[in-house]
Order: sequence, then structure tokens, then C-alpha cells
Amino acid sequence: MVMLLVHSISVPLQLPITDPFENWLHTMSGILNVAYAFSIRGYIMLIIIGMTLYVTGLNDLFSKFLVVGGTVISIIGPPLVLYIGSIARVEGITAENADMAWAFFLSFSDMEILRIIFILCSLVVSLCMLVGSILYFTPSSPELKTRGHSLIVRTFICVAVFLFLHMIIEW
Repeated sequence: MVMLLVHSISVPLQLPITDPFENWLHTMSGILNVAYAFSIRGYIMLIIIGMTLYVTGLNDLFSKFLVVGGTVISIIGPPLVLYIGSIARVEGITAENADMAWAFFLSFSDMEILRIIFILCSLVVSLCMLVGSILYFTPSSPELKTRGHSLIVRTFICVAVFLFLHMIIEW
């Protein structure tokens, strides 16, 4: 038992020390490529999740924050990641490398994750449409009718945005 403990301590000490700058560049390249992939396609996930939260009415402030954050990331994200890469002297931040890094770190491509989120959020939105229709067309009180109307209007707004995003995703 003691020999096993001594062997497990001495083996890592026998490994050669690698250049920390090379490891740092490799790590930074992976992080920046994933950030670039998120900024060119991942922002759609934030918008979809934000719109779904908006339809449910659970947290309007957080849903608006997600939609605005996704929009800001889509505009500012790619140039910012490329600028940080140029400062850090990391080469090879391209869409192809970003997709490969995203698939390596998350084990799914960005389109697979996006489609899964899109399907789940579409199910939630359709459920909200159904609940809103039930509340609106079978009014038992004025506040339930108002809540049903609100759910229906929010669902129509979200469906229009989802159709636009679906065309962006598939194109």
C-alpha cells in the first residue's frame, strides 16, 4: 500500500514540464472559438428562451434582458471576440474552427442544441396558446378573460419572431 502511494506521487513528478505559453495559447484559442461560435449562432438561443419566458409571463424583466442581451451579443460579439483574439495573439478564430470547438466542448453541434431548444420552446408556446384560448373563450371571471387575452397576444408576437428565427436557422 505504501509503495503504491509513493509510486503515485513520484510518477507525476517525472513528467517533463511543458511550455506554459503554448498551453495558454491552446486554452485561449479554445475559449475564444467557443465564444465566437456563441456570438455567431448562440445568441439565437438567448432570444428564443427570452421570448418563451415572455409568452409565459413568468418573468417579463428577465425575458426582456435575455432578448436584449442576445441582440447585443449578435451585434457586438463577433468583433469583440476577434479583437480580444488579436490582443491575445491567437490565430485561427474562424467560423469553422468555432464550430469544431463548440462540438468538442459541448459534444453537440450548435445547430443540434438550437433545434432542441427551438422544439422545446415551441411546445411551451403552443401550450400557452391553448391555455390562453381556454381562459379567453370560457370566461368565469373578467381577470381570467384578461389573462387569456394577454397569453394569446403574447403568443402571436412570439410566433412571428419564431417564424423569422426559424427561417434564419434553416437558411
